[in-house]
Amino acid sequence: MSGLDIHKAALEGQRSLVASLLSSNPSLLDNKDVDGRTPLHWASTRHKDVVELLLSHNPPPDVNIKDSQGWTPLMIAASAGQDDIVELLIGAGADVKAVNEKGITALHYAASKGRHEIGKLLVASGADSSSRDHGIHRIHQLAVATTSRISQAKAKYC
Repeated sequence: MSGLDIHKAALEGQRSLVASLLSSNPSLLDNKDVDGRTPLHWASTRHKDVVELLLSHNPPPDVNIKDSQGWTPLMIAASAGQDDIVELLIGAGADVKAVNEKGITALHYAASKGRHEIGKLLVASGADSSSRDHGIHRIHQLAVATTSRISQAKAKYC
């Protein structure tokens, strides 16, 4: 099996396969795919049990590692609406103020997608609610725009 198989296993939530691959080759924990993503990036999309497995590894993965676009696992989890994973990553030391290549933080992603509970958790953990993405959009502007889009969709389809 190649090192890239661990990325697919993490993305698909195949906890036992991830565990087996790590047992055979612990260096796969920090293995990057062609997009610079590690298994933790992929598991952070929606697989809490795989994230827990990865974080329990000794030594644990770098929770602040950035992919080729500057995305951290926390940004991915916040964007995907994974409250439990966001909480796990913050507990493991994820930087709530990290920015990607576009100047966007996990809080920007949470606000732009209407992830209010994640936004509250990020702010309570030290995220800057007054930050801008490269000086253009403030967090509250993203949240208002998202709320407006949701209201319009409800009015149209409900």
